[in-house]
Amino acid sequence: MTDHLNIFQGIMNQLSAMGINFDEEIQGLFLLGSLPDSWEIIRTSLSNSAPNEKCEHCLAGKQNRVSFKSHLPSRKTELLELVHSHLWSNEDEDCGGALYFATFIDDCSRKLWVYVLKTKDQVLGVFKQFQASVERETGKKLKCIRTDNGKENFVCKLKKSLYGLKQAPDKGYKKFESQDGEQGYKKTSSDHCVFVQRFSHDDDFIILLLYVDDMLIVGKNASRIGELKKQLSKSFAMKDLGHAKQILGMSITRSRDEKKLYLSQKKYIERVLERFNMKNAKRVSTPLPGHLKLSKKMCPTTTEEKERMAKIPYSSAVGSLMYAMVCTRPDIAHAVGVVSRFLENPGKEHWEGCEVDTRFWHWYTLERLVLYVVCVDPSNPQLILLVLNIPPLFSYCCSIPQVQDAVDEVVDKVLARPIRPQFVIASIGPSFCLEEAHCLITGRFGCQIPVITSTSHRIFGQDANTNEFEEVQWDTFEDNDAHDDLVDEDKGVLITVGLLPGLTVDLIPLKKSRGLMTKDFMRSIRECSFSRSGSPPIGILLFSDEDIDIKPVLAKLDYAFSSETAIVGNGGSKFFYRGGTAINRSNNKASSSAAVALSFSRDIGKPPGVGETQFHVMLSTGISPIGPTYKAVYVKAMMPREYSTQLMGTTEDIDMNLDGDTLLDQIYDELGYHTHSQALYVGVTPRRKCTSQRDHPSWITMHEFHVVLRGEYEDLSVHGDGIRNYDSFRFYHRNSDLAHASCNNVSNNLRSLKQDLNHLTHDHTNSNDIDMHKKSVFGGMMFADYGRGKLLFGEPNVDASPFLENFPGVTFSGTYCNGEIAHGDLSSYEDRSKEHSYVRCSFYENSTVYLVMSYTPALPQH
Repeated sequence: MTDHLNIFQGIMNQLSAMGINFDEEIQGLFLLGSLPDSWEIIRTSLSNSAPNEKCEHCLAGKQNRVSFKSHLPSRKTELLELVHSHLWSNEDEDCGGALYFATFIDDCSRKLWVYVLKTKDQVLGVFKQFQASVERETGKKLKCIRTDNGKENFVCKLKKSLYGLKQAPDKGYKKFESQDGEQGYKKTSSDHCVFVQRFSHDDDFIILLLYVDDMLIVGKNASRIGELKKQLSKSFAMKDLGHAKQILGMSITRSRDEKKLYLSQKKYIERVLERFNMKNAKRVSTPLPGHLKLSKKMCPTTTEEKERMAKIPYSSAVGSLMYAMVCTRPDIAHAVGVVSRFLENPGKEHWEGCEVDTRFWHWYTLERLVLYVVCVDPSNPQLILLVLNIPPLFSYCCSIPQVQDAVDEVVDKVLARPIRPQFVIASIGPSFCLEEAHCLITGRFGCQIPVITSTSHRIFGQDANTNEFEEVQWDTFEDNDAHDDLVDEDKGVLITVGLLPGLTVDLIPLKKSRGLMTKDFMRSIRECSFSRSGSPPIGILLFSDEDIDIKPVLAKLDYAFSSETAIVGNGGSKFFYRGGTAINRSNNKASSSAAVALSFSRDIGKPPGVGETQFHVMLSTGISPIGPTYKAVYVKAMMPREYSTQLMGTTEDIDMNLDGDTLLDQIYDELGYHTHSQALYVGVTPRRKCTSQRDHPSWITMHEFHVVLRGEYEDLSVHGDGIRNYDSFRFYHRNSDLAHASCNNVSNNLRSLKQDLNHLTHDHTNSNDIDMHKKSVFGGMMFADYGRGKLLFGEPNVDASPFLENFPGVTFSGTYCNGEIAHGDLSSYEDRSKEHSYVRCSFYENSTVYLVMSYTPALPQH
């Protein structure tokens, strides 16, 4: 008995040291409840020893004091079968601010648990903590808890909402809605936690955002915002924190000079990284790279694997990623969507996918989501759509000897921008392995994103390190000593990615199997375009193999599509592609692709508020005609022995056939050269019959250029085929003065385009500083002949100067190729008043083709 009392007194002393004190009656009850079963007689005798007399308090209440029952109720025989609970108030001021404490007593063991509380709303959390603790220690489930004078499993009607209860948010929201309704605020249909009030007489507004007990108020009039705060403070206990700096874990930064708002979750990201022990993990620059293919086959099947994965906080990691995705990181939406498919039964590979996402997150911890809308004009919803729907186009290049490092540096730079690419175009140096570079590039982008990787003689773009535009000359000359000043590196990468809202992009290959499958190619382009928009495509980017003659295909494209369809591209290179089901691994197979096209079509299912993207094509020529016009005779195609054609020429003035040497001697004499060193071209004007799927056959006249290979005693040898007897042809030579003048003309045309795009519509005038219907150029590309650039002009960046001068700061990239593709006419070469003003040309030499992309915002919907 003495030992038991000593132990009991020790427990009371510990509680007293914690600031918890009981009066003597309560201590006696605790003591009686703690006596073991072997002392039942003593406990009973002590309980019955109290005299049956009237107490003062009972007399005051005119009630008799009820005696203890003659036999005590039996105790439960199992642990946690019944637990007694009570909430006590504490009047002792020396308890560290604790005003309450909760007790839990197991009916079987009489074991006591005491929890200190500062507020009553902590009771639910304390009970959950107690339940989890005792169930974990005993391995049993809590069956029943008794409180409030013996009432078990009772349900209370909520008369006043308490913080922490499930009913509290609903009660609070209804009260808030009624209060705001009285003041003229209406909740939006898209989000019931957003309330808006417009003041018609001065076009003012206030937007109120509510999240449980956090509130964000947006408006232009500070006095009206202050009045709203006063009205709300009359009904709610509010604390004004001033200008918004943080909301729901997101920090808000203002830049009034830039007219932008920045949302950042840096602290949240760092806290999550630390929670999953990944603060010092190796960073990656791409979420869920292409080589990581997740599927249900990777889900654990054995009990051991499932038990091992049960210890990994997979769901918690996905939830953390998802919260950041919704708030400030839309760029990880696809990756989070993939890893969230396996929440029910995740495997080791799925967890690796989560880790990659988190490491990518780590890489861009300092990145911020930019919001232009509120700072520019938050009252204008059309301006919101304008900002969010401007097409992003990004391009960077670098010259690094190692292909892995070069690809990583450029892709990291491109993906650092806020974009989920709709297409990817890459150009690489001739010394890089094309297949290796293509695999590295496609591995960094999603499997459904069209990717075209091609070789290039030179590139032009924005350097990934310096952000300066530069023309990168590679060592592609046989005579290296003659071009030492032009040689930078023969290894490098240029990558351009784009996302064009309102347009769909399809990758369509031109297959070859014992010949070009041109009909299938044309049919695929038409079917894709008409299924998307019901009209022809607005643009086609075409890349053709250097070992095939693309001119007949271009002639059919030119005939099939009007001038409203912009067609540009690289007419001679090696390439690889990937996009959806179209995958090309090698260009050396007989059944591989001769060309590949990116077809851009308008999306008839585009969401409202998305504007129109337009393509503009311009041409700068660098060759001029010389000599008379000839007729081709004795034409012989040297196929397939070599990719060339031999011919002789004749004129109306000379009644004889001229061989190759004679023809070249006449041209070089007129140029003033004594040796045949100047590069020459033959411009052939064939008249051919063309047809499309819906039209009857008709005759069209094309203009095609062929490089002169050599002149011999009998024949003139030119590159390519397609020339027939009696086709007209004329010689052309490179002309740097003409190229300069042509670049100036393109610059003037771009300046006119800029003025036209900057024209503000006059039918929708308002007081905004920014006109919502203002067109803008958001990007451009150029395809230039490899003989131009510094080699032709003596200085770099001349080809790109027309675009850079008119649109500084806009994304622009270029590749130097062996043949430039452009959908247009021959007006750049001939006077339009001449006989050939109707002649079409789609394949050019020693020229530069410019593709300019502009965007027109959608008209406001009234």
